[in-house]
Amino acid sequence: TSYSSALAFANQVGYPVLVRPSYVLSGAAMRVAQTPDQLSDFLQLATKVSQDNPVVITKFLTEAREVECDGISDGNYVLIGGIIEHVENAGIHSGDATMVIPPQTLPPATIEKMTDYSRQIALALNIRGPFNIQYLVKDGTVSVIECNLRSSRSMPYVSKTRGINLMTIASEVILGRQIKDIVKDLPPGNFVCVKSPMFSFMRLSGADPILGVEMVSTGEVACIGEDFYDALLKAMIAAEIRIPLKGNVLITVGGEDLKEQVIPVARELVELGFRIFATSHTADHMEVAGIKVIRLHKVSETKLEPNLLNCILKGAIQMVINLPLPSVVVEEFDNIMQDEYIIRRKAVEFNIPCITNIQLARAVVEAIKRQRDAKIKVKSLNEYHKQLKMTYW
Repeated sequence: TSYSSALAFANQVGYPVLVRPSYVLSGAAMRVAQTPDQLSDFLQLATKVSQDNPVVITKFLTEAREVECDGISDGNYVLIGGIIEHVENAGIHSGDATMVIPPQTLPPATIEKMTDYSRQIALALNIRGPFNIQYLVKDGTVSVIECNLRSSRSMPYVSKTRGINLMTIASEVILGRQIKDIVKDLPPGNFVCVKSPMFSFMRLSGADPILGVEMVSTGEVACIGEDFYDALLKAMIAAEIRIPLKGNVLITVGGEDLKEQVIPVARELVELGFRIFATSHTADHMEVAGIKVIRLHKVSETKLEPNLLNCILKGAIQMVINLPLPSVVVEEFDNIMQDEYIIRRKAVEFNIPCITNIQLARAVVEAIKRQRDAKIKVKSLNEYHKQLKMTYW
């Protein structure tokens, strides 16, 4: 409720911290503060958005997985619609995250723990109707972010994946029926469903196509596949993201840690026949790792060729992987951040796929590899539902 208490809390738990106004949707004015100065700026923004309510500040966990549970409770029995894993690490708003059912990287014991927690929470709160619970998973520890006593935007996605209309069941439960009298809680089908966000950056002049804790997507699509990579490629195609199977990939990375993490991605792309383009610092890391790379001058180095921006403008780049620095002290990296913004913006304007997350980059590269070995198979939703032992639609 005061700047001094906020600063004291942040100093106690350590930066970064998550600043979120009360009673807002889509993460409006939510920010991750890396420094006391950023905390001060973000607190002013948060109080403008939600003037009559306190601002919530929590420790922001890095390198954590985010998982959700959509379900329905009748007060006695809890139907778990689905456990949904985010492809990106925590820090991307759930409305902007790429999601997958069933989870692909979590051990069965962790999934079972979240299923058990969800049932306990729903019964303890005496929920009668739909609910959504968001979890963080880090180093085997499962933490609850929040429980929403309402339907979530992911419930239609979960419903189509399970072949069970959760909204209809929730309505009947609210009116007094018991879940066991409506539907059997049978296991899901032997397929994978990926939900991909859709963005309107092309139509929003000057908008920066980078994702964070505040939602910026304007739609979403979901596709079912035989495995995760099949479903991911279908979902990205449906979201009008054309992932290339050959050509040139521009990789620009901020920070030493991310430069190391992107090395296996670049190596895999080279093995698939892509040519890698990069600016000096990223190129240095790749050459040390034995990766052949074509060096480009930065956007700001306008008089030097070959220039990164000109390569984009001439259509020489088929995909961009841009992993920016976290905004620790913006003024110290102003030129770098401006260059990165121009790269992302021009990629959008020229309809070039632009990936800004390392987890998604890994998944996309593996999906490209899988697609070369086996073409995408298209089936209708009904065909997938025929594989289920029971549907309620």
